Amino acid sequence: MQIDTNEVKKQIKEKMQLEIVPKWMKNFFSFRTMIFPLIIKIIFLISTIIAVISGVNMLFNDKVIPGLGLIFLYPIVTHLLVEFIMLFFSMLDVQKSIDNELKAIRAELANKNK
Repeated sequence: MQIDTNEVKKQIKEKMQLEIVPKWMKNFFSFRTMIFPLIIKIIFLISTIIAVISGVNMLFNDKVIPGLGLIFLYPIVTHLLVEFIMLFFSMLDVQKSIDNELKAIRAELANKNK
């Protein structure tokens, strides 16, 4: 049995080849990674914390009804709005997973047909 040295060299070169651009950077610049959902979550958390603190401040300043409304209603309403926005991104994730599953099925069928 003769070993093909060119094939071995090729395999070693492929394994040792370092990626110049990391995968996360490729995904970021090709718009496969979405940053807007993260930004929306951070804005939601910060605004909710500010609203609760403001509501507590209103309670101590004898504005009970607006304070309670700010403490309880603001997080619920903003959470619903954020869920509505995030729905589109979750639909994108589901579409990507379906696409990946279809690619795997196609590859499996192509291997069976060989």
